[in-house]
Amino acid sequence: MYVINLKPITYLACFKKSVKMKSLFTLVFACTAAGSIAQVPEFVNDLSTGPDFGYASPMREVVMYNNRLVSFIGIPSGNGIITTDGTATGTKPVDLAISTAQIHNPVVLNNKVYYIDQPNTSSAGWHNFLCYTDGINFSGGGRVNEISDSLELYAMADQHSYDKKALVAMNGKLYFFATENFYNGFELYSSDGTRAGTKKVKDINPHPYTNAVNQTTYELATINGKLIFPADDDTHGNELWISDGTEAGTQILADLNTILGVGSNPSNLIPFGNKIIFNAAAVPFDTAIWMTDGTAAGTVLLKDSLINMSDYAELNGKLYFYARAIPSNKEGIYETDGTAAGTRKVWEAEPLGSYLSYRPKPAWLTAFKGRLYFSAYSTATGQELWQSDGTPSGTKIFMDLDNSLTSTSPAQMVVAGTRMFFKAVRWKNSSIVNVDIWSTDGTVANTVRHDLPNASGQLAFQEDYTLMGSPIVPFGKYILFNNSYNTGQSPSALWRMEINPVGITDPGQHTASFEIYPNPTSDYINIKSAGLQSATIYTQDGKKLMETKSNHIDVRSLSPGMYIIEAVANDGTIQQTKFNKK
Repeated sequence: MYVINLKPITYLACFKKSVKMKSLFTLVFACTAAGSIAQVPEFVNDLSTGPDFGYASPMREVVMYNNRLVSFIGIPSGNGIITTDGTATGTKPVDLAISTAQIHNPVVLNNKVYYIDQPNTSSAGWHNFLCYTDGINFSGGGRVNEISDSLELYAMADQHSYDKKALVAMNGKLYFFATENFYNGFELYSSDGTRAGTKKVKDINPHPYTNAVNQTTYELATINGKLIFPADDDTHGNELWISDGTEAGTQILADLNTILGVGSNPSNLIPFGNKIIFNAAAVPFDTAIWMTDGTAAGTVLLKDSLINMSDYAELNGKLYFYARAIPSNKEGIYETDGTAAGTRKVWEAEPLGSYLSYRPKPAWLTAFKGRLYFSAYSTATGQELWQSDGTPSGTKIFMDLDNSLTSTSPAQMVVAGTRMFFKAVRWKNSSIVNVDIWSTDGTVANTVRHDLPNASGQLAFQEDYTLMGSPIVPFGKYILFNNSYNTGQSPSALWRMEINPVGITDPGQHTASFEIYPNPTSDYINIKSAGLQSATIYTQDGKKLMETKSNHIDVRSLSPGMYIIEAVANDGTIQQTKFNKK
């Protein structure tokens, strides 16, 4: 492992022009040419500097809206909404006067951002309202409007869950559970964003003062233009329901536990293609993994005795997820192809040692370049970064980021461009030593720690243990994040770093040479290499366009412009450069 200090340094890519062909570029992993790494974190804006902000919290629950990011932050008086285009002048508040206990669950629909607002004013009590911002005054101070003063929304116990939604958009409308008076309980509603267009879909549980949902299993998901959710009609118990947005089209999907009034309590609804994978307890299997395609016949058991599904990722047509087996209570990674025969355990987490009072569970399962990455614990290394190819033998520790410390606790993995960025909290003897941003291209040699300039040994990333810190957000050619290592900055200080892996390589380890020609080109790119494993073409903002094992690549379908080509040698060497498509 080595560290990149994010300021101009010498890097190891040499550019040589051929005598025979003017447009031939030779890219050599040697150590002679000078250049600079563009991954220098830039300060964007300290969101706490305004008179209404005070000491603001990091961003949370970020959504894209009109080529901007919209995010919630906490402020001394309650909460606020901010927007940014990644620049200092374009980072401004939408509304800072929201005196609320919570704002959460943002949804973009019909050119507006909708969310659930829980005011903490004495007149409103602790009720939840459906609100929106129209974005007209994104230059500062736009008003947030309540769609209905009398309509109270049902909120989940974990209101900031990124996987479970209490508010979703489907077929041009919002769906949620709400009540207009507690006599009728909480039932399914829809809204087109207007007071007149906000209506009850169906009274699922007709009994007075009885809710159709509960906080333990409440969540909404959509597949094939239909809404899937757990609900209790006071006859079947809490079971899986489906709705097309009409009263007639809202009905129970499957009564998995047929004991009268005892439901299967569906939970952890995970989308997988045009299906939903979920937990449910049906007799006699107790809690198990089920799948539905939105039909009763297509709701089937995949594997019994598995609970607490979480942290999922798709790879090569399969869904991977964490789960805990019962009654053994052993945690691990499981895979499914949507069939009972194809649902199996891939890897089992190390059991809790008798000398440990706490073992962090595996987390942050992320698919990247044909592999799964996640954070996992072992007694030998502590909590570190692991990798899996989807097989038991191919699941192992990827890298001990700092073997002199107890753990680095990698978290918040996010793929941006051709690299995966993540945060690592370094511990030693139960104390934080530092918090850093790392990135990898999928090789140990090119897994690097990004040091912020002039950090003076202080935290490079502000950690918030309640919300797992602020997200690392891909945005165009940058990642955006919060940090507050400078004195006087709040945890909401916004920084950006360019996604540019060119020049990141390990000194002296590789001598592989690639020749790429012609450049510019109108039809084909040729790669001359002693041992080419693969080549991948990306847009300049990191979107993958094509991957091939051939050294003769047809690029006629590409629009004119600049592109990035990444060549991987048989020894694992990775080289990138740009080419111009005429």
